[in-house]
Amino acid sequence: MTTQSQDTTVLDRLWEAARTGDSATIRMLALKGVDLDARNEDDCTAMHLARLHNHPSTVRAILAAREFQYLRKVGVELKRIGNSNNPAAWKHYKA
Repeated sequence: MTTQSQDTTVLDRLWEAARTGDSATIRMLALKGVDLDARNEDDCTAMHLARLHNHPSTVRAILAAREFQYLRKVGVELKRIGNSNNPAAWKHYKA
């Protein structure tokens, strides 16, 4: 999904989650395909905001979610382990 096609309120939720350290929201938005590298009006990404506001667990969640999105994009089949929506808890298999 490109940044231009995404609703501004969705991106605002992404940036607010990064600012406040809300890793669960980051993971949920990543599963929905939100562009985690989208930049706000200050030219900051969610990763920048999480680092700036000292949320290391959120930085790790963003890194895991970006890997999850990349694997989906290149066609790696992902299988959920248990009932977790956390991208880090998914196992990938070659499609």
